[in-house]
Parts: sequence; C-alpha cells; structure tokens
Amino acid sequence: AISGKPAPDVVWTKGNRPLIASPKIKFKVTDRVAIVTIHDVDRPDDGTYTCTVKNSSGVEDASVKVHVLSRPGQPTDLVIGEITPDSVKLNWGPPDDDGGMPITNYIVERCDPKTPDDWVKVSSAIRKTDYKITKLMHGSSYLFRIRAQNFNGPGEPLMTPAIVAKYQFDTPGAPGKPVAKNVTKDRLTLMFDEPDSDGGSHIIGYWVERKERTSVRWERLNREILGPDERKIQVDDLEEGLDYEFRASAENRAGRGKNSPASIPYTAADPAGMPGLVETPEVIDCTPTTVSLQWGRPATDGGSRVTGYIVENLLLGEEEWHKCHMKATIRQTELIVTDLVELDAYKFRVSAVNEGGVGEPAETPFVVCKEQLAPPVLDLTDISDSVVVRQGNDFNVTIPFTAAPKPKVTWMRGYQVLGPIERFFVKNTAESASLTIKKVEKRDAMKYTLNVENDLGSQSFEINLQVLGKPGKPEGPITFEDVTPESLELLWKPPRDNGGSDVTNYVVERSDNAGVTWTYVSSDVKRTSVKVPKLTPGAQYILRVSAENRYGVGEAIRSTSIIAKYPFDAPEPPAAPTTSDIAKDSLTVSWKPPTEDGGSEIIGYLLDKKEVGTSRWMRISKSILKKRDHRVTNLREGTEYEFRVFAINAAGESGPSAMSAPARVVDPVSPPAELNVSFVTRASVGLTWKKPGLTGGKKIITYIIERRNLKQDKWVVCNTENVIATEYVIKGLVNNAKYEFRVSARNSAAVISEPAGPTFPVLCKDELVPASIKLDYNMKETMQFPAETTITLGTLIAGMPAPEVTWTKDNRPMVRSSRVDRVTTKRTSSTVIKDASRADSGSYVVTAKNDTGVSQVCMNVTVIGRPSRVGPIELVTTSVDSITIRWAEPEDDGGTPIRSYTVERTEAGQDNWVVFSASVRKNTCKVTRLRTGTTYIFRVTAVSDIGASDPILSKPITAKSPFNVPGPPPRPEVFMEAADTAFLTWTCPDDDGGVEIIGYFVEKKERTSIRWSRVNNLPVKEWKYRVSTLMEGLEYEFRISAVNEAGVGKPSQSSESVQALEPVDKPSGPINIKLVDSARTTATLQWSKPKFDGGADIIGYIVEQREMSSEEWIKCHKTHIIKETTLFVTGLKKGKQYYFRISAVNRGGTGEPADLGHPVLAADLEEAPNLELDVTMKKAVTFRAGVPIRLYIPISGKPAPEVFWEKEDGELPNRATVETSEVATALIIQESCWSDAGRYQLTLKNDSGVKCASVTVRVLDVPGPAASLIVKDVTKSSATLVWEPPVLDGGSAPRSYVVEKRESHRRTWTTLDARCNKMSYKVMKLMEGVTYYFRVLAENAYGIGEARETIEPIVAQDAVEVAEAPSRIQAVDVDRNAVVLKWDKPLVSEGAEIMNYVVEYVEEGQTTWEKYATVRDTMCEVLNLHEGTS
Repeated sequence: AISGKPAPDVVWTKGNRPLIASPKIKFKVTDRVAIVTIHDVDRPDDGTYTCTVKNSSGVEDASVKVHVLSRPGQPTDLVIGEITPDSVKLNWGPPDDDGGMPITNYIVERCDPKTPDDWVKVSSAIRKTDYKITKLMHGSSYLFRIRAQNFNGPGEPLMTPAIVAKYQFDTPGAPGKPVAKNVTKDRLTLMFDEPDSDGGSHIIGYWVERKERTSVRWERLNREILGPDERKIQVDDLEEGLDYEFRASAENRAGRGKNSPASIPYTAADPAGMPGLVETPEVIDCTPTTVSLQWGRPATDGGSRVTGYIVENLLLGEEEWHKCHMKATIRQTELIVTDLVELDAYKFRVSAVNEGGVGEPAETPFVVCKEQLAPPVLDLTDISDSVVVRQGNDFNVTIPFTAAPKPKVTWMRGYQVLGPIERFFVKNTAESASLTIKKVEKRDAMKYTLNVENDLGSQSFEINLQVLGKPGKPEGPITFEDVTPESLELLWKPPRDNGGSDVTNYVVERSDNAGVTWTYVSSDVKRTSVKVPKLTPGAQYILRVSAENRYGVGEAIRSTSIIAKYPFDAPEPPAAPTTSDIAKDSLTVSWKPPTEDGGSEIIGYLLDKKEVGTSRWMRISKSILKKRDHRVTNLREGTEYEFRVFAINAAGESGPSAMSAPARVVDPVSPPAELNVSFVTRASVGLTWKKPGLTGGKKIITYIIERRNLKQDKWVVCNTENVIATEYVIKGLVNNAKYEFRVSARNSAAVISEPAGPTFPVLCKDELVPASIKLDYNMKETMQFPAETTITLGTLIAGMPAPEVTWTKDNRPMVRSSRVDRVTTKRTSSTVIKDASRADSGSYVVTAKNDTGVSQVCMNVTVIGRPSRVGPIELVTTSVDSITIRWAEPEDDGGTPIRSYTVERTEAGQDNWVVFSASVRKNTCKVTRLRTGTTYIFRVTAVSDIGASDPILSKPITAKSPFNVPGPPPRPEVFMEAADTAFLTWTCPDDDGGVEIIGYFVEKKERTSIRWSRVNNLPVKEWKYRVSTLMEGLEYEFRISAVNEAGVGKPSQSSESVQALEPVDKPSGPINIKLVDSARTTATLQWSKPKFDGGADIIGYIVEQREMSSEEWIKCHKTHIIKETTLFVTGLKKGKQYYFRISAVNRGGTGEPADLGHPVLAADLEEAPNLELDVTMKKAVTFRAGVPIRLYIPISGKPAPEVFWEKEDGELPNRATVETSEVATALIIQESCWSDAGRYQLTLKNDSGVKCASVTVRVLDVPGPAASLIVKDVTKSSATLVWEPPVLDGGSAPRSYVVEKRESHRRTWTTLDARCNKMSYKVMKLMEGVTYYFRVLAENAYGIGEARETIEPIVAQDAVEVAEAPSRIQAVDVDRNAVVLKWDKPLVSEGAEIMNYVVEYVEEGQTTWEKYATVRDTMCEVLNLHEGTS
C-alpha cells in the first residue's frame, strides 16, 4: 500500500538493479497500491525486491524477500574414476542451484549409445556425490547421466561421454615362437621369449598350448598360470611318433593376449643311437666250403631304422675279422658265406647298422666247415600231446629239433597242410618249428601234426587241441505254451556244443520293439523252460535264449514274434440294455447276451451307470454278474440314468454295449379312481374322477385328459393347460360320434401315472340350458377387506352344457398364481386371494357363457392397509452438529390420510436406532445435537390410523463442516535404503477438499496381512517420509492419507509390495530365447537367465503372448511366475501367429521383457534333420582290431528322419548292426578287423531335408593285402615282382614285406625275403620250365597281414613269340554226341617248341567260347555234345 501527496513516483528494484516492464514483468500503480507481477517465475527470479516511493515531501522504501522453489540444477564437476570390465566409478559435485530446497538424493541412469532414448535406472537412493556402477558387461559401451533430486522432483541431467566397460590398458602382445629342447619319445622342454609389449599392465603369467600337427584343436598344457618369469615348461605325456606344435600367450589384468606363432613341428621320439645286438645269429647249414647264417632283428633300433647288417668271420688262430660280403651292408637277415676252406674252423659275428652307426656285434661259436648229416630228432621235453585252450586266447607251441642237412618242416591241420592263413602263423627255423593260432575258435579244436623230414629220415608228433569256451546256441525252435495277455511259457532244447563245460544256466531276454532293445526276463534259468510274466496285453514280443557255462554266455537263439493275448478273443458287446420296475431309488436293468462270444464261454457281465448330461461312468458291481438282469439300488430320486453292459470271457472284457434309453428314477403314481361321465351334449362331455391313491410323494399338479374316436386308434390329449380339479368338460366333439375317455395324473416331479379308463363308449348329442350366474349368498356388490387377510369371492352358476366361466379385474383377465387361486365346479365358481394388499382393490367381473346364453355379476372390492414407504431421503444441509433432510410423501396412503412422520437416527455401522421425533407433520426435518465428524443414517416412517409404513433409510451422512476431506494422494514410490529402512515419496492429491492440506499420515502393512498400522502419530507436512522400523526379509505395502481441517481423506492406492532387503535393481531381460517345438495348439519355449540379475537371485519368469492381430498381451501360465526356464504353452489357435515375450523377476520387481524376435505359427513344427558329431568323431576314430566298433551319433528332426549308414568303399560288413531311436543312431561292428577301416557315411532324410556326415575309422591291425602285384621281366632263372602298398595299412605304415614263392604242384610256400624294405623284388635261382606262384605280405607294427598272390602261374622261361594258329582243322569222325578233331602244326613256331594245344567250342548262334581241353597231340575227341546241335 502506498500514500502521499502529491502522488509519489514508484520504482521497483531487485538487488541494485531496477525492474523494467516486459511481457514477463507487469507493473500496476494506483492511489493506494503499487503491484509488480512476474509471470512464469524461475530460479533467477529469487531475491529481494524493493519498492521505493518518492515525491517532493520525501522518500520511503519497503523490501520483500522472494524465494522461488524449483527442481535442482545440473550436477557439476563430473570425474570418471576407475573403469573395469564390470564397473565404473563416477564422482561429481552438487549442483550450483539446489532449487531452493535441500538435495534429497541423486539418480544415476545408464543406456546403450545405440539406443540413446532407452535409459535404465541404476540407483535412485544415492546420498553422496560418488557412486560405483557395477554388473556391466565386458566390452559394452555405455552412457551415464546423473540427476539431483529435491522435493520438487529431479533436475536436469549431467551426462558422461560414451564409456567402454574394460580396463584402460590393453592385453599383452604375443610371446616369441616356442623352441623345444631335450626331445624324447614322451617328453620335451619348451622355452619362449617374453612379448614385446605388456599392454600397459604388468604381466601376471603365461599359458602354453599344444596340438597334433594334423589337428586343428589346441589343448592347454598348464592348469594354473605360469609365473611372469616362468618362460620354460616341461611337456610330458607325449605319444611316441606323433608330431606336435606349440604356442604360448601372456596375460595381464586386461586379459589374455594374442597367441605366439606356432612352433615348428617336433616329433616325439628318442634321439637316434646305435642299434642293439641282433637276435642270436645261428648256423643253419654247413658244407665243406659254405656256412648258412641266420639272425633276427635287434631288440632296439636305437631310435633310427636299421638300414642293414655287417657279417664278418674269424679263422681259428687269427685275430683279424674279415667281411663276408662285397657290399658295405646287406639288407636281409640271412647269408650264405662262401669260399671257405674245408675242415677249417670259423667264428662269425653280425652287427646292425643305422643312422647312429654300427651296433655291437653278436657272435656265433666256432664251426668246422664239413658236411653235417643227421636225421631229424624232436625235443619233446615239456611238450604235451593234448592241449586245452580257452576260446579267444592264443595257442602257441614251439618244438625244438636237430637235423642235418636242413629238414623240410610241415604242419598239418587234420589232413590239410597249414600255411600262413588268417589267425594261423607258422614259423620254422633250422632248430625249431612253431605254430601260433590267434584268438582260438571252437572250430580250431582238432588234431595238429608236425612232420620234420630230410634225406636221412623223418619224425612226426601229434597234438590234440581242445577248445574251452562259451556254449553254442540252444537248439530250436523256441516254442510257446500257456500264452495269456500277462504271461507265457517258453521252451527250448540244450545246445549241442556246451563249450567244454556243463551249461550252468540260461539267460532269457525279451524285446517289445522288434529287437532294438532287450530286457532281462531271467539270467539264472536252470531248466529248458521258463514262464515269462508281467507282459503288456496286446503287445508283440520277441524272446531270445542264451546258454551260459563257466566261460560265459554263448550266442542267443531268437524266437518268432508273438502277441501277448489269449488264443481266443474277447466277446462282442451285448445289445443295449433296457430298464423296468422303476421306483424312487431303484430300477431293474435287463440285457441280452452278445451275438459272438469270441470263442470262449461268457462267464459273466459288468454293469455301468452314469447320470444323463455327465461323462463319468461308475461301475455298479465290483463282482461279475452271472444273470442278465440286475436290480440297481441307491439311485438319486428325480435323476435320469443311462446304463451299459460289458460281457466277459476268459480273454477279458468286451467293449461297452450301446447306452440304454435314459430312465428317470421317481416314486410311481397310481391312476385316478372312479372315472365317470357326468353329462353329455352334442359337442361336449363332462368327466369326474377321484384323486389317485399314490401320488409318488409329490403334489398332483395336473391331470391329462385324453379321448379316442371309436373309428380311430389314436388317443388325443384334450387339455392344453393344467387341470387341478377332479372334473373336466371336453369340448369340440363331433355330433353323433362315439368316444372313449381316459385320465392320467401328473405330479410335481413330472411323473405320469398309468391312465384310468377308458370309459364306456359315449354318444354325443344335445341337452341345452342357458348359462346363468349370481353372487353367492354372503357376497355384496361393494365390499371392504383389511390388508394381509384372505379374500374369498364366490358365485353360483347353472346351464347345460356347463357354461365356461371367466374372471376379470378392472377389465383385465385374472391370472392364477401362488397367491390367487380359482375353483370352478359344475354349480359354483370362486376366487381366493391370500395376503390381500392394496393392489387387490378393484372391480371384479365374473362371466358365465355356454352355447345358449351369457350371464355376468360385478363386485367392487376395497383393501385398506398401511401406507407405502415415503420417497427417498435427500440431504438439504449439514453443519458440525446438525443435518437437515427431506423426503417425498408416500405414493399410497393405504386408503386413510397420513397423520404424521417418525424420524430416527443411528450412527453408521451400528443398529442402535434413536427416535428424534415421532410427530413430524411436514416432509422435512432438521436433526440437531449431533457429534461433529460422526456419520449417521436416518430412517423415516409414515403413520396413518391403520398403522405405520415400512421405513426408508438414508445414505450415510457425516456431520461436518461444508468442506470435504481431501482426496487420495497418488500412489507412493518406495525406495529401500537399507534392510530395515524404506524412503517414501509422493505428491499432493488432486482434490484438497476446498481447504489447505495440513499434512499426511503414512500407513504400512505386511503383504499377507489385511491390517494397516499408522507409522506417524502427527501429520507430516513434506511429501516424503523415512520408515526405519521394518523387519528384514518381510514384504511391505504403504499408503498415504491427506489431512485438512475437515478430517483425514481416503488413503492412496497401496504401493507396490517391497521386501525389506538391501536395495537391488530389476533384472534385464532373459537371453537365448528360442522356440523348441510347436504344434497346432501348443508351443514350447526355452531361454537362459538374464545377463544382469539386478543384484539379487532371479525368483521366476513371466511369459506372455499376443496374437499378431491383437495388441493385448496375455499371460501364458496360471501362476504369477514360473521358476523353470522352459514352458509348454497350450491353448493356441490353429493357424494363428503369435508373439511371445519373457520377463525376469527378482525381489526388485519385474524387469524389462525380452521377446522371441519373430512370430510363431501355431502348426506342427517341421524340422530338418540334424546330427551332433562328437569332437572325437570329427577326426579319425581309432580302434584296436578285435574290439567292437561303436559309432554313436545323436540325431534330431521332425518328423523323425530315416537313417542310412553306408561305407564309402563298399557295403557294410555282415557283422554290422544299426540301432536307431528318435534321438540317436549307432553303428556297431563286432570283432573289428582291418577291412572295417574306412569312411562311413551317415545320411538322415525326412520331408524337411537331408543331412549327411561322415566318420573316418582307423583299425589298428595287421595291414591288408598289397594293392597290386605284377610279375615282369620273366626269364628262365629269374623274375621281378612289383607291388603297391596296401590300401588299408592297419593304422601303421608297413615297415617291410615278406616275399614268398611256391611251385604250382606244391602247397608249401618258401620265404624269399622276410624283411624286404622296397616294393619290388627280383627272384633269382628259378628252375627253367617250372611253374611258380608268388605272393607278398605286408608287415607293420601289429604283425604280418594278408597275402597278395599272383592270379596266373608264372613259367620260368625266356620270352618267346606266341605260336601261329594250327592249320587245316577238320572233323574226321562224328556221331550223335561226340566228334573227333584233327589239325596240322603251325607253319612257323619261331624256333620254340610247341608245348600243347587249347581246344575250345561254341554252339551255333552263341559268341562265348568255352575251353574243352589242353592236349599235346594234333588230335582230340570232344565228348558229351548235344545231339542235333551245331
């Protein structure tokens, strides 16, 4: 306010600066006031404002301090502290402007720079100006922002630049290439140099890896990291002969650095040294001028392959050794030393040579050069003529002998000469004969004979070999007896071969999937029969039986397939049953036997029942019913039942019969009694009868009247409405027609009796009397009745035919009800009204009418009663101690005037009514003497001379001031500051009740409780409150109520429940969401836990779905959350597409959802075939010979794929079996051998595609035969053999070859070279003209393999030209089945002798010549020809 004369000048200043008018600042000056208005105030408008007034009489000023409250400004002085792969430390300063209010907390948020609008709250309960953000993802980039918050809300954010979650230094560089030293066959020492760069952080250690040179898979050598100064490591467990590469890597705090370059390959082998002693050299033959020596390879080659031998001799009496051969070394392990002096004594020595040098020599004793003659003599010391060997073991026998000259040694198997065939190995030397049989089999049990023979004699020895092993197959066939659905008896015969030991028991197995898998029935069956129990009825089985002795279980014999069922079938179902003799709780069910008994006599029946409208059948009797009817009791009255029957024979139950017709279980009703005809007209007949004796325990509600024209067979119902009386007039009959009549009773349970009647035939003809009606003797035209009494209105009627009577009230037809009833007889008609009310007042008209006349009477009725309720109570005004109400007068005064109104009150929630006034004359009332703030309910009653109306109640009304209590505040937000402390914030309600809010009350409750408790005793004025009395682990909810002078308002909506724990964040979305399977109405989802759990355990997941055409998300499960990471979703609509999303839940709440990423079609999932090769199968898989090969590969695909196994270079061996299920397939080859090596191809195929894979199998075995064998450069005394290495080397490269020959007329082979190291050999000293066969056997680390033999015989002769064809061939004699041919010698034979001629023949019209004979002469007789054929 201002004043002064003259009017003063007004100046406004803020601080020391004058205010200037602008759109924001407006000035208003009058004679009395000076006003400045500032619009849209902001924090800069905060300060001291001074108003100065000045005129000629003086100056005066006044100041006012203005505080502008706002949100705080941006934090300051951001410093990014330590950054690690999973955390960032941030420091900042408080904002320069706190918004005029203290800073309550800081909010830190983060986001991905790729999605800068998608901010995630890290924490909102930060009190300090630094915070460490944890649980970041290594290598991810983040943006962070910080906002200060006061009671007005959060301020502007302070944002960081993009920060990558990683150490602020790099991983170290690569170390130097590793170098190996001290390499042996199983270990080496590895060294490497430190890296050029440590990445800016101290190196904490090194990792070392290795791999085979041909592999791509690196393997870590050190389980624990090497120290920073440990750059040397000893590598053990190397496999001899393999090549290895090595690499190293360094590690610092940033992680593991790059790998070093791979080292050069190092072979695991000992350093080459000189070879050891050769196997004892021996003199195998001696002549006057020669000595034949033989020796074995040295036991150790010194780490390098033996390249040859040096043989030397020493003459007795001399000291100098002389070399026995011209070459530096010889390759073979035998030598014939020539040019010796007869009768001189010589000693010989042999040394092995390799890259390391000449090994130590092995010497022979002195031998005298002379002819050595002696017949063969066998040394049978410790040699038995009967040997027992376990099946599968090796048999070996070595028999020493002496003989000179060198004898011929042969082994016989039975009557067959043994050569080096599969599993049989013969080794003969000059002093012994050895026979070895690998993995002895049953068939090897026989007599073996050794024969040693030279020119001076011979000696033989027989050995009987007995083989003990597993028993053979039991004798078949397997037969079955006593087959039932649950069991059967199995019979077989003992095996012929008991394996050399008595059969101790039998092993019986069964299979219900065609032999894919087997289940033991018993493994200890003593007899040749067994009962197989616990079969599945109707299932198909295969059984197998194996004999067992002390050496194991033998081969099994399989049965044919058999189905677990009786030899006869279950019977056919009976026909549908029928019901009869129905009572209120029982009835009788009957049925007929089935048409087919299934081949077995029917032994009884089973009976089921069910209520109509349900699907649940219940068995009536647990025991079998022998008869074909049954009385069913304990039924529920009034219920309809259906029945079905099962027939039973020895094979089991039949299917169910068809259902019976529905039968309702009720108490029977007897027919009406004494049915009579009361009158007859030409068109109507009157009937009377008496009520039935039995009513079924229920009230008879109507009678059914029927008629039948005697000219027809059909009964017709006459009444279309309920008939209660025991008389009825049937109308609409035909004049002069004859009728019969009958009547049935029906009770309230809808049970209909048998009909009474029929009556005697009735002829319709006329008897006419006009209708008439009058009031009953005690009736008047005008009558009054009190309310709530029974009113009876009666009339008297007459006429023929019986008149039809109708009643109306106020010109409307009267309708019967539970309160209004009408009774009409032949002479009277009356209406009875129970509990009469005001609505029953009116004019009642009764009309009687027949074919000859109409008559009426009228009665005016008035019902006097209490008035109706007054109109609704309305509030007029309210104050702190009084309430004024009003109401509408009653619509019906009950027939008498309203005398007064009674007004009563009670407090809300109580039933203690107090009369305020009983003599209120008007329809308004002021109720006084009320308590402030108390809620009341009022009721008003209208009173007349007849009585009081029903009261009407008002709504609850509170005695209060004109102001309202405030509305509910918005839902509060809760932040857990500690395990026992929660910080609440809220804002003011939208409605303050018309007066200023003075504070707030805070309430809390446990989540599972319904009781709220107030936290603060006095209202708090601020919009925040800290609750520090929580119990750790419990879940709480909070709500806020505002308070003004009118009282406490309604509470806010309760907050989200929070658990009293240390504060955590919500989790991120689950990861790796994928569709596992889908069908027409289902889908299976699978996911992994979220990468960020918010700092608390994940307690479950919420899975939601929505159709593609809808925006509404629907939960896929009934429970609030699910705990598993997989869900089978049901209830999908076929052919619809759905989206799915999944949210993780922890105690901090529900995190952001993660979606599947693509819609899912509700249809059967088609999945292309797939397979999973084990890591070991991705390179060659190695097996030892004799060990089963098992290739197991998991497979998948929908529908289940077909499986095909193939061998790349041929068919699968006969020993191979394939076992396949829906999830895996396995190829099994028993007793593997070298021929099983190779590449195996697996192909999976279904409608969705094809998947292939291959597995390479190596079998460590003796090598296969050489790939080819060619003979060339044949002369009369030599031939050259050339061959290729075996295709299958048995897993080990051939180290030498055995070369052998035999003459075509002999069976024994002669070894030419047992250690041939080349793939060619020149055979010398052949005999001219002799026919030879040659063969080559490869030898590797596992032994000598199969031989490759020449197919055609080779003749030792110089090459000659092929002879010319003979000339002048002619038939000199012919009969019906023979012809004699003659020809001349070729004109030119190139000087070579003609050895023989080949005669061939062919039938006329054919092109293939067939050899007939080889002859030496120029004539041949051809026999066995077909007569008449050319």
